[in-house]
Parts: sequence; C-alpha cells; structure tokens
Amino acid sequence: MVIFAQTKEPRARIVIRRAFVRATVQPTITEALATDHAAVRQKIAMMLAMPRRAAQIYPGVSADLRWHNAAEEQTLYQAMSRFPSMRAQIERSEDQHAHLDAMLRRLDVTPFDHPVWMSRFAAARKALEDHLAVEETRVFSDARRLLPLPQQRLLGARYERLMTEQAEGAKIGAGYG
Repeated sequence: MVIFAQTKEPRARIVIRRAFVRATVQPTITEALATDHAAVRQKIAMMLAMPRRAAQIYPGVSADLRWHNAAEEQTLYQAMSRFPSMRAQIERSEDQHAHLDAMLRRLDVTPFDHPVWMSRFAAARKALEDHLAVEETRVFSDARRLLPLPQQRLLGARYERLMTEQAEGAKIGAGYG
C-alpha cells in the first residue's frame, strides 16, 4: 500500500482509504474474543518454550483468563442466554469458566517449583483448550447466526471496555495508577 500512496493515483488512494476504514471498524464480540484467545495461547506457548521465565509469565496468563471470563460472561454469554436454544450451552460454558477459575486458584497458591505445579498447569491447559475448541466453533458460529451484526459490534466494544477497566483496576491496585 505504501507504493500505491507514492504513485498518487486516485484509485490507489481509494484502496488505501478503504483499507484504513476496514481496519478501524469495531471488532465483533467473536473477533475480540478470538483475539484474546490467541493472545493467551501465545503466552502459554511462551511459558512452555521458556520454562525459566514461566513463573514470571504465569501471573499474567492467570489474570488475563479471569478478566476474559468475567467480561465474556457479561457480554456474549448474557446476550446468548436470551435464546432458549443456547441456554444449556451457555450454562456449560459458565460451568467450564468456574472449573477453570478453581484450577487457576489452585495453581496460584502452589509454589511454582513444587513438583505438582506443572501437572496442574497441564490439566488447566487441557481444560482451557477443550473449552476454547467448543467456544470457537459452536458458540461463535451460533453468535454470528443469532445476533445482528450491530449488536455483535456493540458487544465487542463493551467487552473491550470491560477488559480495559479490569486491566486499569489491576494497575491501580498494584500501585501503578
């Protein structure tokens, strides 16, 4: 696109403007959630690739997952639970969140150098991947089908706002704000 911008062709400028407009459109709730899922997966991969740094990376993973689950329940799950056909799946997803939270709390109080830490982490990782697999296929597909696009974008904005508020609250609580 930079080459188009230097050519000063009117058509090229239109292409650049359209790309910019597309890039600034509010992500839908499923896009925002998928982005966060990828970020958590990346942090977990970093923990596995750099075991010496895992103790420093894990608290961020734990906090991100808790914030994500809370914001997801207040946005996507709340909207989807209004559909009778989705209530059972949303209840299962909320139960999975509660189970993951319990697993994270247990990891949080287990010394990182304790022999059981890594097996507990592996179990939490497996539970997380199983949850994400269902969510990214069934739940996201149903959300795109059932929710009008403007509502999907509003939920995406609300989700991002909730995540920002939680992160800012954590900074203030840690003395950074």
